[in-house]
Amino acid sequence: MRDVSLLVGLIGAGIGLVGVIIAIYYGRKADKLQKLQRSISWAELQHMSDSISLKLKKDKFIPDLILCPGTRGSILAELLMNKFERNIPIFVGISYRDFHRKKELKLSSYVTFNIREDWDVLIPNDIFDFKNKKILIVDDFCNTGTFFKKLREFLVSNGFKKNNIKVYCCTITNVTKNSERVPEYYSITTEDENFYFPWGQANLG
Repeated sequence: MRDVSLLVGLIGAGIGLVGVIIAIYYGRKADKLQKLQRSISWAELQHMSDSISLKLKKDKFIPDLILCPGTRGSILAELLMNKFERNIPIFVGISYRDFHRKKELKLSSYVTFNIREDWDVLIPNDIFDFKNKKILIVDDFCNTGTFFKKLREFLVSNGFKKNNIKVYCCTITNVTKNSERVPEYYSITTEDENFYFPWGQANLG
C-alpha cells in the first residue's frame, strides 16, 4: 500500500512539473507574440515613409531641413528624405542622459537643449543658420508629447518661426494622441513604450 501511495505521489509530482514547463513555454510564446503584435518591420517603415511624404506634399510643407534629436530618428529621416526630388539636409543631435558625466561633454559645435536635470539634447549649431527655413523634426517614438512641445519652444526662442516647424513621430502613445501635444504627422498609435523597432524597444527619454 505504501508503494502505491509513493508511486501516486511521484506521478503527481511529475504531472505538476510538466504543467509548470508547459506554462512557462506558452507564457514565453505569448510574450513573443505580443512583441510581434507591437512591433514594426523595415518594409512597414518604408511604406510609412511613402505615406508621410505624400501627406507633406499635400500640405505643401516640403522641409528645407530635418532635425533629429538623436540617431534613432535619423534612420527614419533618411528613409523619408529619399522620397523627395531634392536632397534635404539632416541635422542629428546628441541625446545625453548621464547625470554624472554630462558636464564632461562640451562640444563647441552644439547648443545644449536641457529637457530635465538628467537629460540634455545637443543641437548642431549650424542649424541656426537656417532660421527662416521650414524644419521638420523627426523621431521614432513619442510618449507624452512634452519633449516635442519643449523642443518647438526652444527653436522658436532661438529665432525659428513657429509656423515653419512641424513634427513627424513614427509611433505615438494614446496619451499623446488624446492631448494637445500630438505631432502633425505620425504613423502608429500604441498603448505604451512596449513597442519595438528594428533597432530596439521604444525609448521613453
